Amino acid sequence: EPKKICFLFEGFIDILSFMTLRRIQNPQYNGLSNQDYLILNSVTNIHKAIRRLSHYENVQCFLDNDEAGRNAYLQLSKELGKSVTDASTLYNGYKDLNEYLCAETKHSEKAEVKKAKGIKL
Repeated sequence: EPKKICFLFEGFIDILSFMTLRRIQNPQYNGLSNQDYLILNSVTNIHKAIRRLSHYENVQCFLDNDEAGRNAYLQLSKELGKSVTDASTLYNGYKDLNEYLCAETKHSEKAEVKKAKGIKL
């Protein structure tokens, strides 16, 4: 069945980080099949993805927060218009989803240690 939304990732580590974050933040939510997923393997492949992505009502871009990721997003939004969303704002301040996941995991581990030691946050 055709989906209306596609989540676009720069690399496979990013989609694995996304799925891990989704499971951590919403363990009861199993809506991973509500949208399609496309992995570029490199933002240099954005031109190859445009035709395929043009069939979706909405494309959520989970690209790196660097110049190459921003340029790929801009190129895609120029080609496809308003149907493209920059989802990298969710992990603003981090290079990519994996770096954000690592930081969140480290923060959670520190909180658990403090809780175990009886230290109030």
